Amino acid sequence: MTRNLYVPFEIVLQILETSIPPGEPNRVIDIATPEVQQLVTWTRVCRATYEPATRFLRQHCVHLDSIPRLQKFLRCLNYSKTLKAGGHESLPKTIPLFAVSSIYLGLSLEEIQSIRASALVRDVFLELGGSVRRLIIDLPFRRIAMQHSIDAHIDQVFSRGLQALINLEEFVTLGGLPSLEFWRSELNVSQIWPKLRKVAGFSINLSDEGLWYNVARHRNIAHLVITRPYLLRVQKWNIKQSIGSELWNPEFGGDSTYARPLKIVIVNHEFSSPIIDTEGGNIHDPAGLLDVSPIEIPMHAKRVDYVCREWLIKAAKEDTLWGY
Repeated sequence: MTRNLYVPFEIVLQILETSIPPGEPNRVIDIATPEVQQLVTWTRVCRATYEPATRFLRQHCVHLDSIPRLQKFLRCLNYSKTLKAGGHESLPKTIPLFAVSSIYLGLSLEEIQSIRASALVRDVFLELGGSVRRLIIDLPFRRIAMQHSIDAHIDQVFSRGLQALINLEEFVTLGGLPSLEFWRSELNVSQIWPKLRKVAGFSINLSDEGLWYNVARHRNIAHLVITRPYLLRVQKWNIKQSIGSELWNPEFGGDSTYARPLKIVIVNHEFSSPIIDTEGGNIHDPAGLLDVSPIEIPMHAKRVDYVCREWLIKAAKEDTLWGY
């Protein structure tokens, strides 16, 4: 008779740890990848492996990229809260599902045009509320806005969910809806997300006064990344002048109490023309609080907007975006 091989518990945990995908501390990984699916299997092996595997999944794998996943995640959230309220939890203690802090949301062009998808997103955000610290929204709204009229109700539904994320610290968005575009003057970013520290957007007009007002007048934003920017009616834009000499300068109606160290990264493809005006940098920013840096993305066989968009989302998911 063959005897079952005994493997010490310490070795089992070491094997589990080696199966965890490497990367940055706040990375977000698609749960469909083989490495993550292996972790899902570890949650079912025994009580001892359930906790570390589940902790990693809830920290790094809330990757909502379809309506079915949104539905399943919302059901799990409701079930988790029901168990906690009833005191019937029997599994080892770990990070509660309703306390996840990092989310990737990416839906297809067809899915996002339905009010059903918007309502699901709203409900998920309302359930999670203040636990969310990092949010990546990868939705094709730009394409919709160019080809179709977007139902205003969709924006209202999204806005209701986003306003529940009162502790949001990092926000990456492709924009396309008023509630997702932090650069719009109508959006009171400092009131909606008072703890926001890092923010990134795609295809933004650098000459938009609302952009620099919202960023300069938010006391906590310390890092801004703009990918594939553009300009209207001008060739270049002086960012230090917009912020340092105007919005932070009392002589021009600004408020110097908002002045703080602020890093601004402008990302474009390698063949793009320079659009940052650096003239008078020391005059506009004598204290050296503003760090404005250009980044060039290598091109390959795709349209420049796709290359820039993919770079932004990939860097955000890998948690390398804020290293630039």
